[in-house]
Amino acid sequence: YTVTTRAVSGGCEFTFDQDVEVLAKSDYDSIKDFKDAVHFVNRVEVALHRLEFFDDNGEKFELDSRIRDLELWVNGEQVLNMDQVRAMPHTVTLAGASLNLIKAAVKNREACSLHVLARVVLLDSAVPTGVRCEYESQPTYILSTSAI
Repeated sequence: YTVTTRAVSGGCEFTFDQDVEVLAKSDYDSIKDFKDAVHFVNRVEVALHRLEFFDDNGEKFELDSRIRDLELWVNGEQVLNMDQVRAMPHTVTLAGASLNLIKAAVKNREACSLHVLARVVLLDSAVPTGVRCEYESQPTYILSTSAI
């Protein structure tokens, strides 16, 4: 992924920008639920279990003392904010362009990637020379044999 930084009032903004493969071409042969007659996705939920940031020494940033703002975007749609991160785990239901892209990929048995962007503003209190983002998530695809 690509990380960019810029100075902002009271801190430093880090943007983590990445295309994430959500379906590989091989998934249609290796994942039982994608075999045979299933050609439609009706819903996609992503359970976010963990989203954490660390400095270059491995110290975890505490949300309320080191982070002023945090957002997670998928294909241009904001799916997570600071309040939702505080209440982790959190389930995101994909909609709009993201869901349509996955639906089209499954229907055509193609690989699919989504553009994921995380933006975090760190407070000036102790500016690190590096920042690392770690997350755990699990998608759930609600599938069917016909379009709804």
